[in-house]
Amino acid sequence: MLPFQALPETRSLTVMIYMAGSDLETRGGTASADIEEMMKAVPDHGEVNVVVMTGGSRRWKTGSEYLDGVTAIDPTYNQIWKLEGKRDGESHGVMKLLEPTGIAGFETANMSTPETLTA
Repeated sequence: MLPFQALPETRSLTVMIYMAGSDLETRGGTASADIEEMMKAVPDHGEVNVVVMTGGSRRWKTGSEYLDGVTAIDPTYNQIWKLEGKRDGESHGVMKLLEPTGIAGFETANMSTPETLTA
């Protein structure tokens, strides 16, 4: 059982991305640029879950148009998101927030420690 809420669909493969923003995100938004690129490229064929854990940055620059139901990635927590790929006629998909305050016990943990990655 996953330590965070279950993904809504049963799929044959789950890809997990550990996006530690650090100063490259805080200053230049490079992690956000990578997330936005994924949202433009990841088709939703129903076979793959793409899950992203964000953290380790003082601020995130991912545009609100890429976020479903929230206006920004919260830098206070290590949040967990599910990427929903673009569909026909859309220019990009969106990320749905699964865990607003992160995995229990690792909500604000340092993203550079092995324990946070393991959680």
